[in-house]
Amino acid sequence: MSTRSAQAKSLAPWMAAAALALALAAQLLLDRPEERLKLIAVGVFIIASVLLLLATWSQSHSVHAAAKQAYRAPAAWRLNLVWLVLPAALIAWVNLADNRYSLVGGLAWLAGIAVLLISAYQAPLRSPSKQSARFKLGWTHLALLGAMVAGAGLRLCRLAEIPAEMGPDLPHNVANIRSILEGDWPIFFPSWPGREGLFFYLSAIPASLVGLSHLSIKLTSALIGIATIPLVYLLGKELYRRSVGVIAAWLYAASTWAVITSRVGLRMVLVPTLLALTWFWMVRGLNRRNRWHLALAGLALGLGLHSYNAFIAVPFLVLGWMLTEVIAGRSKRLWEMRVGFVYLFGIAALLFLPLGRYMMDEPGNYLLRVTTRVTATEVPLPPNPLWVLIQNMLNSLGMFNYHGDLVSVLNVVGVRQFGLVAAAMLPLGVVYLGARPRYANNLAVLITILVMLLPSALSIAFPREVPNTGRAIGALVPAIIASSVALDAIRRSLAPPSAVKPLKDAADQPEAQLAAAAAPRRRVIRRGQILAWGLVAVLLAAETAAAYPYYFERFRTNLPQSNYSISLEMARVMDAYADQGRVYIKTQGHWYDGNAVRAQLRRLSNWNDEFWELVPGTAPLDDLRGKVLVIVHPDDTAAIETLRRAFTSHSIEKHYNYDGEPTFIAFYGER
Repeated sequence: MSTRSAQAKSLAPWMAAAALALALAAQLLLDRPEERLKLIAVGVFIIASVLLLLATWSQSHSVHAAAKQAYRAPAAWRLNLVWLVLPAALIAWVNLADNRYSLVGGLAWLAGIAVLLISAYQAPLRSPSKQSARFKLGWTHLALLGAMVAGAGLRLCRLAEIPAEMGPDLPHNVANIRSILEGDWPIFFPSWPGREGLFFYLSAIPASLVGLSHLSIKLTSALIGIATIPLVYLLGKELYRRSVGVIAAWLYAASTWAVITSRVGLRMVLVPTLLALTWFWMVRGLNRRNRWHLALAGLALGLGLHSYNAFIAVPFLVLGWMLTEVIAGRSKRLWEMRVGFVYLFGIAALLFLPLGRYMMDEPGNYLLRVTTRVTATEVPLPPNPLWVLIQNMLNSLGMFNYHGDLVSVLNVVGVRQFGLVAAAMLPLGVVYLGARPRYANNLAVLITILVMLLPSALSIAFPREVPNTGRAIGALVPAIIASSVALDAIRRSLAPPSAVKPLKDAADQPEAQLAAAAAPRRRVIRRGQILAWGLVAVLLAAETAAAYPYYFERFRTNLPQSNYSISLEMARVMDAYADQGRVYIKTQGHWYDGNAVRAQLRRLSNWNDEFWELVPGTAPLDDLRGKVLVIVHPDDTAAIETLRRAFTSHSIEKHYNYDGEPTFIAFYGER
């Protein structure tokens, strides 16, 4: 090793530490409101990125050693099974009409999928040592378990309380899940603007056990969010190494973006899960030359198309991943695994078949939401759509570090989507990956971030909706991976460089002397690794600790009416009066969501007694005798006076939100 190289290597820990400190400082500067500090923050990020590159340029870039096996062509009988898929697909296509999973069509569809999976199966390579080895609980398992416990705590704590209000989408979800429980199994749920059904079918499982409610839906999304944490670990490990997977799992567990979308009860929570599965199985299939894993990637890809419309980008992303293999000089293994990719796309296409039939029957409904954002279907497009798209993409890229979504039910309005550590590491990770585009899966990570931001950026007709945390949710996982790669590169650079110097005259020394001389060096290595991991652990713990006050204090108070649910409170008052008399609501624009009230009623089934005006001769001003409850807007004094005159015996109860503001008036009358 030359003197200059040795000096550079000795400076690597200091440059890595400086890069870490500068990146954190840059993100803190970017968070400040002063505009003059923004350019300074960008400059500091650039300096930190250059320091990281210098610190890691001579670093070993070997990834984990995957258990590879020679390519094995499938047996003839397995290939011949594929012919059975064609009649199964035809029967399914014919019988999955009218947007329903019929018994015959559903069984034929599932049989075709099962046959393809059996045809693709290839036993994984197992070495004799692994077959006889017992499971050992290592530091990786403990770290992953810790991430899952922390992530579960953030996703399940006070789940019934926060968020309390359903919002405009959850009432549709309740109706969709109820239809499943009642035996109606749609392929696509057409309630405006149309929804894919996988999340509703999953939500029907806990609903059938504990009853359908706002909480049961939120519990489904929370459990999906928790299950995604180990998948992020597996993906980071398969793309790079175990240490990247551990860091990624912790950053995902502590991500407030992931926490919020896991607790809100919307189907977007499935996108990170199924994207991570698709990506993990595809990379594992290529690394291990195993077509079975590629078939499983197709299974995850096909399921993802039933999750949320932003997942439509993933089939194109799979092609992008294949292109990065060619760019990285690994086209040979692509060709070797061509049969596996046939299974991947074949299984994905077969899983999409029911939606494909629905698209043929109702061509305007499936992509309604997408077309209203990309085309002039709902509103005229701006004069320069290309410039709007560029601005949208820049705004979407800035959501991680600078300015987030403006929808208060999905984040603190305008606040960056990433926590401090993940946000500080992301620019460094992007530069680190971009400087080595042909190494490992670097280019694939960068492409995945860009492609999964497109569902948000393509909102050309409604640029005010950009950035959008829901439509951009697919970019969460690759961005977390990029941040984790940067933090892991810093960790690896912090190990003492002197520990790797060879012993002088090693060939002339006895074995005992060599062992004695090597012992202090091993202690130095171990001490350096412990210190480096200790620093990483402190950063991850700080990121996790910061997520709690962000969500349970800042986000909660940022919600409309500080997380007071007017629809839930109305439903409680109405249910409490259900056995005493009729219940009415005098509606008023932009006041409450009637669908949300109906979704949360427990005793007043099929209630629909809403009216806009108090008209003599009609309910509740007609000559009916007995008791009545009428809910009115707190400012509707004219309605209260009319009801007073109509009911000589009455009482009035005013309800308030957490800030002491009146939300509605309950008028109890009797005659």
